[in-house]
Amino acid sequence: MLTFVLIIVLIIHLLYYIVLFAKLTKANSTIESKETDISDLSLVICYNNEEQNIAKCLPSIINQSINDIVLIDDNSTDNTYQILKENINPSISVFKNTTSSKGKKDALNLGVKKAKNNKILLTDADCIPASDQWATTMNKSGKNFVLGYAPMTKSKNLIGVFSQYETYLTAIQYLSYAKAGIPYMGVGRNMLVDKKIINQGVALIKGEKLMSGDDDLMINALSNKNNTTICIDPKTFVYSTPKTTFIDFIAQKARHMTTSVYYQPLHQILLGTFSFSQIMFYLIGMIGLMMGTISVSFFIIAIAIKWGVQQIINFSIMKKLNESDLFWKFPLLDIFLAIYYTIMPFYILFRKNKNTWN
Repeated sequence: MLTFVLIIVLIIHLLYYIVLFAKLTKANSTIESKETDISDLSLVICYNNEEQNIAKCLPSIINQSINDIVLIDDNSTDNTYQILKENINPSISVFKNTTSSKGKKDALNLGVKKAKNNKILLTDADCIPASDQWATTMNKSGKNFVLGYAPMTKSKNLIGVFSQYETYLTAIQYLSYAKAGIPYMGVGRNMLVDKKIINQGVALIKGEKLMSGDDDLMINALSNKNNTTICIDPKTFVYSTPKTTFIDFIAQKARHMTTSVYYQPLHQILLGTFSFSQIMFYLIGMIGLMMGTISVSFFIIAIAIKWGVQQIINFSIMKKLNESDLFWKFPLLDIFLAIYYTIMPFYILFRKNKNTWN
C-alpha cells in the first residue's frame, strides 16, 4: 500500500516540473539590446532601518538614469533618512511614512502615490541590480506587470546556500505560473507595476495587517495572463545578501509564508500540493523502510527518478538564472527542502509576532 502511495506522490510532484516548471526552459533569457524610453518610469523603494545598506544601493540605482526615484522611509529609528536627505541628486525624493500601522502596506501606498509616472519599478534598499540596463530592460515588454528575478548572492555558508536555493525554487514557481497564465506573486525586490491598475484595484488587495508581502498580494489580486509577463534577462537580476543564520533565515521566510493564506484558492491548492508532495515523498519512504513495506532498492530507484527528472529541468533553468553552482548541491538541498517545509508551519504557529517588515 505504501509503495503505491509513494508512486502517486512522486508522479504528482514530478508533474509540477514536467508541466509547469519546464515552461521556463523555453523562455527567452535575453532581450535584444535597444534604446528604450524610461521617461515614463518611476522607481520606488520602501525601507526600514537600512543605514548599513543604503550607501551600497544608491550608486547602482542612480546609474539607471531614472529621473523620478522615490524613497519612502517607514518609521526608521536609525540615520537612513538623514543620510538620504543629504543626498543632492535631483532625481531622488525622500518621504517619511509616519503612520503607526504594522507592515509595509502604508509605505508602499505612499510610494505609489508620490511616484510621478504610471509605470513603477520596485526594489528594496538592500538590493543591487546586476547592470545599469535593469530599468530599461524591465520596461521593454509594455505589460502592466513585469515579474523579475531577485537572486541571493553566492555564499559558502550552508544556510546561505539553502537560502539561495529556496529563492531559486520560489522564483521558478512564480515565473512558471506566470508563463502558464496563472500569475500568483512576484517579489518586491524586482517588479514593475502599473500605478493606474493598482489605484483602480486597491480594494482587492488583501492582507492589510500583514508585516510583509504587500507586493505579493498586489500581484495575486490584480495580475492575469493578459497584463503580466516575466523577465529573466540576466541584466535585470537584482541581488541581495542571504541570511547566514538559521534563526534569521526562518524568521524572514515565516513573514513571507504568512502571505500565502491570502492567495486565491487555486494558488493555495497548487502551492500546498507541491510542498506537501515534497514532504510526503521522503516521509512515506522513510516510514516504508522502517516498516519493511518498501524495499531499499525500490526507494533508491524512486529517488533516482525524482532527482533525475528534476535535474534535467533544473539544468536548463539554473543556467538561464545563473544558478548553475546549485546543480551538484541539489540532492542535499532537496532533502533539506522537505525538512524546511515540515518545520515552517510549526514555527509560524508558535513564533512570537514581530513589529518590523524588513
